[in-house]
Amino acid sequence: MKISYVLALAAALAVGSARPASSPLNPSELTDQAALYLSASCQKGLMEKVGRQMLTAGQRSVLGTSAPPSASTIQAVGLAPVASAQLFYMANDSISRTLHQQIAGHMMRYDPKQAPRIQSLMLSGVIWRDYDALLNRLGYSGRNVADVLTSYYIGSWEIVNQSVVTPDRWRAVRNQLARSLSRSPEIMLMSDIEKQRSSETLGIVTAVTNANRQSLTIQGDQIGLLALQSAVYESLMAQGIDLKRLFVTARGFAPR
Repeated sequence: MKISYVLALAAALAVGSARPASSPLNPSELTDQAALYLSASCQKGLMEKVGRQMLTAGQRSVLGTSAPPSASTIQAVGLAPVASAQLFYMANDSISRTLHQQIAGHMMRYDPKQAPRIQSLMLSGVIWRDYDALLNRLGYSGRNVADVLTSYYIGSWEIVNQSVVTPDRWRAVRNQLARSLSRSPEIMLMSDIEKQRSSETLGIVTAVTNANRQSLTIQGDQIGLLALQSAVYESLMAQGIDLKRLFVTARGFAPR
């Protein structure tokens, strides 16, 4: 039986077999937050934190419509015509703490009753740290915008299409996105701080969404899975990506 690459990552995140007993993260808390992340208003706010630059560059990469930066863009930022965007960024712990506080505050506005649990989960930073550590174990990095976008798009595609993506095709999609993003004017113009904020927000959304998928699959909750599928599909459609019209091939995403 094929095992979803992203689902395996999410399962490892949710189970956390090597986690100390004092850790504030547990599977029920992680999956309990998914409804917040996937509610239309909360999701919109989180995507705004990811930012238009990252999402526009990502959309072009998935749809294969990216193009080298225009001469005016190159001139504006003082780049040589052969310059490429730096996909890695230098992380700053203070940026993480501030961002996680902002995400917690955003979520608590939508569910004040869960404020203590949301604060415990988000302010500890454990979701992002575990997500990043798991990407590292798989040969990727949470400090690389192509790797983070790949995990987000593939996880979403698997949910919407009720299918799995093998490691070789995961790598193909990652390479496809990296090539496109390296020529993206949006990524060229992003500072390390902007890349970090966008990547961490998207990584947290990906981790929680896929952990919820894993939990619903184990429970055999078909109604819950359909609701999750619909929410993820609508979220990507709002970004201009119809995941039902895409295949994942040996060369990456391709139109059906």
